[in-house]
Amino acid sequence: PHWSAAMACSEVSSCPCCWQRCFWVPAISWLGWWRPVLADDRPARPSWALWIVLAAMAAEIFVLLGATGWSDLAASHLALLVLAGLLVGFNEEALTRGVLIVAFRGSMRSEVSAALLAALLFGAMHLPNGFFGIGLAGGVLQALMAFLAGLGFYVLRRVSGTILLPMAMHGL
Repeated sequence: PHWSAAMACSEVSSCPCCWQRCFWVPAISWLGWWRPVLADDRPARPSWALWIVLAAMAAEIFVLLGATGWSDLAASHLALLVLAGLLVGFNEEALTRGVLIVAFRGSMRSEVSAALLAALLFGAMHLPNGFFGIGLAGGVLQALMAFLAGLGFYVLRRVSGTILLPMAMHGL
């Protein structure tokens, strides 16, 4: 279908990510968690782990880019996809690798447990997509892939020392 600029603006304003941001930004501000949400005081090692995860994610991105029918998409639709990707990357990472990791670190004995639980919840956040067009099996598969991606995003955060890298990669 042809997407007009007005339709794109309408879609963005009704995007759940836009409305989530209205909650998460004030909540993180109220909690005074921006510093721990955005950065780790002591980035983890080894740095080669970051490059392995980035290479795997880049390979996935290139496969998806190659499989996309770009000629079928209007410029306004592409603009909407870029904006939605940025909002999704910010919102989901601020929640899972930001707020949840900060909270779990304060209440769990193990960093590994915190990472696994955050990734599990990240995967579970994607289960409802099975009811919105991709089917139940597709939703379960997406949740599993989101769990694995969540572990990768966690590695990116811990090794880079900032949540900005996982936000950017998630947005892509």
